[in-house]
Amino acid sequence: MLDRTATGEGYCLRSTPLRVDRCLHIYRYLTYMHLYDLTLDDQAYCKFSGTPVKILRGNNPYKSPSGGLPILHHNGCREGTVSSILTYLHRQNWGADINVNSKEQADIKAFTALIKEKLHPAFLHSWWLDEKAYDETTQPWFAKTCSFPRSLYFPKRMKATATITVYTPRFTSTIREKDIDQMIYKESKECLNLLSSKLGENDFFLGKRPCSLDALVFGYLAPLLKGPLQNNQLVIHLNNTPNLCALCNRILSRFFPVSPEDLEEKRKREQERLEAMQADALEFPNKRRNMILAGIFAVTAMIAFTLTHGLINIESRKSPDHSEEDVLDDMFEFEDHEGGEE
Repeated sequence: MLDRTATGEGYCLRSTPLRVDRCLHIYRYLTYMHLYDLTLDDQAYCKFSGTPVKILRGNNPYKSPSGGLPILHHNGCREGTVSSILTYLHRQNWGADINVNSKEQADIKAFTALIKEKLHPAFLHSWWLDEKAYDETTQPWFAKTCSFPRSLYFPKRMKATATITVYTPRFTSTIREKDIDQMIYKESKECLNLLSSKLGENDFFLGKRPCSLDALVFGYLAPLLKGPLQNNQLVIHLNNTPNLCALCNRILSRFFPVSPEDLEEKRKREQERLEAMQADALEFPNKRRNMILAGIFAVTAMIAFTLTHGLINIESRKSPDHSEEDVLDDMFEFEDHEGGEE
């Protein structure tokens, strides 16, 4: 028997009796080198505070209360959104904000609201609503991480959700979709500028120690900074804020060391890339020869076809007033004339 209890954006599933876990279990999408994980903030928050957590990789988002990953399991509770996970950690006195004073807490809340309102829409648009990014990166990756047949419809569902989130609150009869795109990217760049100004030359937003705001900012910016969307205008603007880039790199180096599994995966991918390049190099001469032969054959076949069907007529260039015998006579007369001169 399960008892559902509302917990903010997600909900908690409690079973009886409760199973006491010594650490949290967070199920996430299959990721590679942290580049494509679009919800890194909960991991960062746990790492900042030393919360005992085990990250498990999965590919079934429908086991989550929210219909997506990550999912937190602990002592019979299941939390299905990043915000509900952070709320649960705070209630358990786990997290980096335990010793934050009231002024710092107010700043964290204010900037968190700013990020959700100004940066989140452009982040969704960059991954899900930009057609080139969706077709070349987001859709193939999510389809690969989800098991069949979920891979056929889950990316489309995520894209539809992103469309509603980005456009529905802003759409009016006088505002076009293109205008909304321009507006959300303008606001996201302004948000990055404010975050950069808040961070200044500090290591973290509260100075020497990271907090939930650092985790939230990292969760948004790390996939943009380290991912494949380098021509995206939000990424270009992010690269022009060196202190925010340094913050992401600092968190990665201190709290996200590359695991042996990631190194092995990287080695395999590099080996596959080299083998593909070598195969192309060996196949290139044969490809070129086959292309030349195919071209010659095609031209020959076209010429033969046109000749046999009378599409091209080959005519003699002789004058119509002279027969073949006249031409021969002229040639012999010319030779006799030369002999007479001798």
